[in-house]
Amino acid sequence: MRKQVAVFALAALSSGAALAQDPSTGSGQAYPAKPVRLVVPYAAGGNADIFGRTLAQKLTDAFRQSFVVENKPGANGGIGADFVAKSAPDGYTLLVTANGPIVVNPVLYAKVPYDPLKDFAPVAQCTVYQPARSSRTCPIKAARRRSPICSAASFPSCSTP
Repeated sequence: MRKQVAVFALAALSSGAALAQDPSTGSGQAYPAKPVRLVVPYAAGGNADIFGRTLAQKLTDAFRQSFVVENKPGANGGIGADFVAKSAPDGYTLLVTANGPIVVNPVLYAKVPYDPLKDFAPVAQCTVYQPARSSRTCPIKAARRRSPICSAASFPSCSTP
């Protein structure tokens, strides 16, 4: 059985990042039957850590079982990903990561100690979206009044005509 991985892009919250029953027992016992470790392969205090802690709190509330965040930074997330890849494939160690360790590292480095396709199974993909802004509140127009250098590329959440 492959390890479970929750993949996110930027920072957002999804309530569907857990399984319905314990994959290791097959007995239909409610998942999770014990605390779940969420490994964030980045430094504490960053966007990934904030996302992981918010996700852990929401999952703890929803499942009435502890979801604990453990930071394992280094090697563009490779240290944390390797830790999860070598953990027991029981669904109680989840990787909360951006695409770095899964997509970038295998291309960037000649050798990584895990196989992203064989060692992980995606559980959820979370992403952030930003609602369109009205032209009255768009920061580009205000910035252009102050500086002729400002462009739409500086504010990808809105556009100018």
